[in-house]
Amino acid sequence: MEGLVTVDLERELGRIDPDIYGQFIEQIPGAIYGPLFDVAAARRGDDGLRSSVIEALQPLRIPVVRWPGGNFASSYHWPDGVGPREERPVRLEWNWSRRAQTGGGPIEECNQFGTNEFVELCRRLGAQAYINLNDATAPIDEALWWVEYCNYDGQTHYADLRRRHGFAKPHGVKYWGIGNEAWGLHQFGHTTAQRYAERAREYARFLKVVDPQIKLLAVGHWDPAWNEAVLELCGGLVDYITLHQYGRSYRLLTRPAQSSPLELIAEVLQGGEPHSAPVPGGPPVAADDYLTVLATPVHFEQQMRALAHQIDEAAQRLGWPRKPAIALDEWNLRLLAERDDERYVEWETPRSLGDALFHARVYHALHRLCAHVKMANYTMMVQNNGLVLVRGNRVLKTAIWHVTDLMRNDLGPRVVASQARAETFHAAVEADTGLKGMVEADYLDVSATLSDDGKTLALSLAWGHPNQPCECRFDLRGAQLGDRVQGRMLTGPGPLAANTFDEPHCLQVELFDEKFHGQWRLPPVSLTVLQIPLE
Repeated sequence: MEGLVTVDLERELGRIDPDIYGQFIEQIPGAIYGPLFDVAAARRGDDGLRSSVIEALQPLRIPVVRWPGGNFASSYHWPDGVGPREERPVRLEWNWSRRAQTGGGPIEECNQFGTNEFVELCRRLGAQAYINLNDATAPIDEALWWVEYCNYDGQTHYADLRRRHGFAKPHGVKYWGIGNEAWGLHQFGHTTAQRYAERAREYARFLKVVDPQIKLLAVGHWDPAWNEAVLELCGGLVDYITLHQYGRSYRLLTRPAQSSPLELIAEVLQGGEPHSAPVPGGPPVAADDYLTVLATPVHFEQQMRALAHQIDEAAQRLGWPRKPAIALDEWNLRLLAERDDERYVEWETPRSLGDALFHARVYHALHRLCAHVKMANYTMMVQNNGLVLVRGNRVLKTAIWHVTDLMRNDLGPRVVASQARAETFHAAVEADTGLKGMVEADYLDVSATLSDDGKTLALSLAWGHPNQPCECRFDLRGAQLGDRVQGRMLTGPGPLAANTFDEPHCLQVELFDEKFHGQWRLPPVSLTVLQIPLE
């Protein structure tokens, strides 16, 4: 199969904000305590952070980490998680207790991982801290005191409290989110768009009295009516409008015994009808689930473009001196599973090579939207379909770790216009945004970036066909490609291949440095980054 990548060096779209490679952690059962933070070690006087996990994450140069939620933030009271460990109260955790996948029941939150532990984690990662405030079950003064505790250097009660806890200098927490998913019935403090906008406006005004240098994030939505209210009342006061996007994959649901997932994919590609088993209470398990995963980033990009357009229109109409950026501060692909005819989100399955292409294509979309999207936080950093999985003393780098490594470390900061064409396909896409419909996508997707000095072109090429390679040609406008190419390529046995604790190197990252002849062969289901000097 042939592909063509067109790059226009004379059309520069902007600079990638490193914060789009941000991460997210939350006090979801099994996500922080144990894999990331050792409570017993902390009580013995250690900082409690798992050094092996931090060492595995450090090569990714993570720029920003969001915490404590998510849903957890909406009932979290930060004073519970500071001060002497023996004095921190154990609380019932209300949000995730009712979602626990171990049969439900109460979950106790020990509060041993709190504000100062989070800031220390960020310090060791070299990341900025992003704290999501509780605007649902806590009064506004609790939020103001939190900023005062973290950032104020004067002689006040909460600044002195931080000093008594062993931190003489302010933490300087840069990012503060005003609530989480306030539009949702699942959320403590859920409300109407108008009421949330009024609440966020009040928070924004007073939070910046405590620290004028902080950056504030207000809750956005895929519903334009919600965003209209938020932009109208506080768009000129906040620095970001947030968006949460989750795609859905059904590959873990019931499938017919006579066909393997790869055989099902092949049947669809050859024009056959999908064979699937119905799932109680939901749509059939589509044989082309991999194609759904591959196409979902197209929908994500459409949603982000719609919000960007809405922000631009509001800025012009309301005359703001500056307009808020977009923060995609939760995003991922949900793997749905079933137990006793009930569905749940499966968190433990390692991400596959097909999932890796989903993530690469989301990053490509963020690059194309670099003028508007200035932050993104992948859900989650550790465990729960994370960059790394932890089992005992073992740390596993997943497919998503490798995608993040390639994007963060091999691409340039300047985005130029590019387009990829090979062969299109249609897939049924379902997302938490409420979309259920057909999306058209190409098997080939590209992001083109330049080095700061403009002398090197980096091309990220995500080729998704499950069994055919792509002979990729390049049409460059504004310069000539040099005769050498170097880079790295992520490959594996197929779209469902994944690194596991039993096979930690199932996926391979190949390095190359060789003569460039003007085209490149992309293996099936692969992510390749080419670095080519310009003449």
